[in-house]
Parts: sequence; structure tokens; C-alpha cells
Amino acid sequence: MSRLSRIILHFCHGMFGIVNQWRPILTISIFLLSLAATSKAADFENLSPKERDAFGELVKEYLLENPEIMLEVLERLEQQQNELNLEMQMHLIELNYDFIFNSPDSWVGGNPDGEINLVEFVDYRCGFCRRASPVIKDLIELEPNVRLVIKEFPILGEQSVISAKLAVAVLQLAGSEKYEIIHDHLIKLQEPISDTVISEIADIAELDIQSLRIKMDDPSVTQVLENNYQLAQALDINATPTFILGNRVYSGFLSLDEFRYEIDQLETARN
Repeated sequence: MSRLSRIILHFCHGMFGIVNQWRPILTISIFLLSLAATSKAADFENLSPKERDAFGELVKEYLLENPEIMLEVLERLEQQQNELNLEMQMHLIELNYDFIFNSPDSWVGGNPDGEINLVEFVDYRCGFCRRASPVIKDLIELEPNVRLVIKEFPILGEQSVISAKLAVAVLQLAGSEKYEIIHDHLIKLQEPISDTVISEIADIAELDIQSLRIKMDDPSVTQVLENNYQLAQALDINATPTFILGNRVYSGFLSLDEFRYEIDQLETARN
């Protein structure tokens, strides 16, 4: 990811926070502006203090008598904010397309030449990620046009980080086929990562255990995780699993039917 891209990512992420912070003020402002636009007292600046106080009391009385107005304004503001967030996310995905979908540091499964990109931010110790794993496998079988990209995103503590480092180290040392086996092994693993588990993974991946341990602490592995953290922060991703499907971000577990519906929408839009 280029330095310029990172700056833009963090700027846009900060803008999301600003909108949320000023939301109550924006809500009141929108209401007052709409009220002023329909008022015959067109020049508020030229009102006397007494007239301003009277206007304020009028607004207060109106809001107390018609509280549903504020709900309508709030709903409209939320809709506009969601549209803005979606537009920003789509722009950020477009801006960082190659890093998201074509990074050599990320494993690619499904159909490598598929036209539907599905990215998963995964934590191997996440219960919902484990629940999503068989759904993703079924989806790949039923939707041959899906190209799956995995982003390790360990957010649940030290065990998550160790698991992610194991997976990335295997990918770098042993390649894509061994990674897929280890990925499936780690997502199902219930016990803590121990010396015994690392030894088992080394055997499965046909790696020397000492080489695997050294690679886990290599800066190249750490950098992969750091890049994923930065991308997640910029896209306001803070939970697992989170998916990027096409040009949209979906947070949380999705059923097979939900995935297939969204894919159908994408393919309809493409045609």
C-alpha cells in the first residue's frame, strides 16, 4: 500500500468519526434550517434579542408538541450518513483495489480467475469465523465464479496473533496448497496454540519446525498483519468475520442464502 493511499485511508476514517461526533448538532441544525427556510422571518441575523428569544421559544414549543419531527430528521440524517459511508467505502475499495484483491501476501482460493471477488477478514479464534467456514466452502462449490481472498485479522488476543502468524508463515514458506490445509486446521482448532500444535502444523505443512518458528517472527510476516490492520481501520472494520464482496463491506456472519443473494445482485448489476 502506498504512503499516499494510507494517508487518504486514515483521513476518510477520521471523517467517519467526525460525522458521528457532531450528529446531534447536525440534527438540530438541519431542523432549524428547514424551519427558517419556510419562515416569513427570512433574515434571522437582523432580529432583535427579544425577537430571537421569542423565536427560540416558538421552536422549543413546536418540538415539544411535535417530537416525531425530530425522529424524522434523525432518520433522514442517518440515511444520508449511511449513504455517505457507503460511498466512501466504495471509493476506498476502488482506490486500494490491488492491495485488497491482488496482494501477493494474501491467499487466493475458489476460482483464481473468478469475476466475483470475496475477501474475508478472519480471526482463527473467532467463533463466528468458525461458523462461517463451512458456509464459505459451500458457497465456493455452488458459485464457481467466486474468487476468495483471505486477510488474517487477529483481534482477539495473543492466541489470535500466534495463529495468524502461523498461517502467514506457512503461506510464505510452503505455498498456497499447504496454506489451505493449515487454514482449515486452525479455523477448527479448539485447543490453545502450544509447542505441540506448532509441531503438528509443521509436520502437516512438511516444514522444519525451527524454520517455521523463525519465520513466524520474521518482519515480513509482521508486516502482512500490520497492512491488514491499517486497511481494516481505514474501512472501519473492527469485527470478524468481515467480508468485502464486490465493492461493499459486510460485517458479521452471513448465511449461504444471504451470500448468494448478494452475488446475484452483483451479477445482475454487471449485466
